[in-house]
Formats: sequence, C-alpha cells, structure tokens
Amino acid sequence: MIAKELMKRSSSARVLLLEHKGTVSADTRIQGFKDTIEGHSSYQIVSELETKGQTEIAMPAVQNFLQSGVEIDTLVALNDRSAIGALAAIKEQGITYPIAIYGIDGSPDMKSLLHSTDDVVGTVAQSPLKMGDRVMEVIQDIAEGKSYTKEVSIPVEMMTKENIDQFDVNGWQ
Repeated sequence: MIAKELMKRSSSARVLLLEHKGTVSADTRIQGFKDTIEGHSSYQIVSELETKGQTEIAMPAVQNFLQSGVEIDTLVALNDRSAIGALAAIKEQGITYPIAIYGIDGSPDMKSLLHSTDDVVGTVAQSPLKMGDRVMEVIQDIAEGKSYTKEVSIPVEMMTKENIDQFDVNGWQ
C-alpha cells in the first residue's frame, strides 16, 4: 500500500528503508514494498538500515546515514516506531528539504502526527481490536469443537493526511 501511495504522489523517489531482518512480519512488509516498485526504475532504494523496529535504534541509525551526505526524499519504515525515530533524527539534523515518511501500524502516535503536522505522509493501519475479536471467535469455535479457518486475513488501511479525519486518532482502530 505504501508503494502504491508513493507512486500516486510522486513520479520518482530515492528511498531509505528501515528494516528488522529475520522478523516475518517486517520482512513481508518490506518485501511487499520492493515487489511493488520493482520494474519502476524511477523509484530507487538508496539504502536499507537495520533498526529492529525500535525508535531508539532508528534515530541514531538514520542520523548516521544522513551525516553520510547521501540524499533521500522518501523513508519507508517497517513500523511506526522506527518511522518516529527517523523523524526525530531528521529534525535533529536540521534537514530542511522534504522527506516523505511512511510507517506501518496506524499507531496513535503516528496518527496524531498525521493529524496535526506535515512531518509524515502516511501509515498503513492494522487493527489490533479486529485481530483480537477474530482470535476470540476462533477460540470459541475451538472450545465448541467447531471447524475454523486456520488462516485469516484482516484488511489494512492506508492513512494519510487526506483521510486521517475518518479515523480515531486517540487510539488503535
């Protein structure tokens, strides 16, 4: 979803990816982004940084990257926590040119930034509430000896400045 949103907003990008290698969900998110931009040479992945999805690891990693002098115009993070760490690094470095920041999770902090600033472009929101409801349904089915679906997809949503008012910015969906 992030790659599609980026391609809708911009005809090219120099992208920094923030990753957590070896974590299935993070690897899948980043691979989905790569697969979507594959074959579109105007969208370049400039570098990939290991952040373990943590704000306190992302901030110094992005600071060090920015100090290298390599310019980017887009940052795609495996989650909102690392995106927020990257934003802190960008602000601390005094970067004045625009960098489009994307996260994943739809965390309350990221939604608040989307709602109140122009510092971030979007987040793909998952719903822990819907996930929990579905788990409870499956547990109930198991307890009652009923059959159940072993793999369930719960839709995610792209949140941007343009649609953030449609969501509760104070909590998870």
